[in-house]
Amino acid sequence: MRSRRVRLALLVFLGVPSAAMAACQEPPPAAGAWYPTVAPYEGGSGSERDHLFAAACTAFETNSAAGGPAVDVRRAPDLPGLYNAVTRARDQIFALGGAYGKIDAKNGPYVVALDANSLRRRWTTRLPGMAAEDWNYPGVLGVHRNGDLYAIYSHRLARLDAATGAVKGVLELPTNQSPADVSYNGFVLLHDGMLVAKSIHRAPGCTAPDFQAFLQCRTAGVAASNLVVIDPERMTILDQAVAEEHIRFRVTVAPGEGEDLVYLPGETRIHRYRWRDGRLRLDTGWRADYLEPGQTAGTAVAVMGDWIVVQTNGIPSDTPMSIVAVSQRDAARKFRLSPFADATRHGSFIPSLPTVDADRRRIFTFDGFVGEAAAIDFDEASGLHVAWRVPQRSFAFSVLVGPPNARVWIGTDLNRWLSNAVFSLFGFDALRWLSARTSPSREDVVWREAATGREIARAEKAAAVGGGAPVPGFGGALLLPDLSDGSLAVIDRRAR
Repeated sequence: MRSRRVRLALLVFLGVPSAAMAACQEPPPAAGAWYPTVAPYEGGSGSERDHLFAAACTAFETNSAAGGPAVDVRRAPDLPGLYNAVTRARDQIFALGGAYGKIDAKNGPYVVALDANSLRRRWTTRLPGMAAEDWNYPGVLGVHRNGDLYAIYSHRLARLDAATGAVKGVLELPTNQSPADVSYNGFVLLHDGMLVAKSIHRAPGCTAPDFQAFLQCRTAGVAASNLVVIDPERMTILDQAVAEEHIRFRVTVAPGEGEDLVYLPGETRIHRYRWRDGRLRLDTGWRADYLEPGQTAGTAVAVMGDWIVVQTNGIPSDTPMSIVAVSQRDAARKFRLSPFADATRHGSFIPSLPTVDADRRRIFTFDGFVGEAAAIDFDEASGLHVAWRVPQRSFAFSVLVGPPNARVWIGTDLNRWLSNAVFSLFGFDALRWLSARTSPSREDVVWREAATGREIARAEKAAAVGGGAPVPGFGGALLLPDLSDGSLAVIDRRAR
């Protein structure tokens, strides 16, 4: 009993609430295809892209007073163009950088290893093969259960040794238009540990880098996306397919026993493939139309039990965005809700995807142009209903941590620095232009009680996340790319 009291006192001294530590498992038990760590990749603890990090501790308890305890923001400098960070052992942070802008002698995708305690750099590896004319679009970094790092970038996959940064292999991925205009925007893992990834394409003649290619150039006429399954040990392609259309946003997997369901959100329809017995097969019996007139293509699908969730307007639109829930059993069963329909006077744009709590059947979402956030409850009989709604402007991903009965939702907020008055002044067309050409501003980070939406902590001007992916670290820390100064921001609860 005495040793337990000492341990709890130490955890409180380190700034981590003891109740939260009692509920979390750092690291989680070894299971599944991802490495057993707090944040093996950007999308959550599994391949469902729910952004629920089930093993992560909460830095702020749900019963914290409004405003919350003070926070410390530490920075690992000289890391331009960061997209995502991952954890492995308690003292390890890895990040994928150089993911934005044009390729030159100084800029291009790289992986960096940091000491999680001191934030000192252990090694940096520039990822090989990219030329000046190649489209530089954010891929992703992840930690496989075999312990190695995998980075997808351009139309290549690299395998790296976590201890040294040595490149153990590079695989060239298929392209069906000019390779300079093809990128693979992320990957997830199947239940058997195989990687699944898909390509996106920039219009021929477009020279805009990263996501700006979609905001500045049309994509009509680009080739359909390639979908590939890769053996991570042999670094070989096991199977591949050409999708029915070009898929702008990321691939999601609902893992099953012996069969995985692979989801791709198209321009008007969600497509599904089945992975079984070493083969990809298009599921022609399951196709879900999900857009209303005027809406633009949705972002990646998130899995919520027997349902999937997608939100529209991943490209700016003057039509309100919708959250759409579709049954995995029957694509004809779907529910739709436009949570900000009464406030879309400035247009609608949200390039990230919603965060999903399958345990509570709750969905968390933003609209960056509207400047609001909402929690939406789902019921299979009555559909989608707004649980709470608050002012909060973000274009980035959000994170859910903590046990089911005391979860904390974490997201960024630009409302203090980019108010509705600014949106009213510029108007919809100017906002589209600004979205494509302006540098990101530093945003607040807000911790909210997931059940009620009540703000429990805020870190002002913590990081310019842009379209990047914040993830939790060990001990309640939060890792955020800061594109304003090229650093990794690590936010901790201040020790008392």
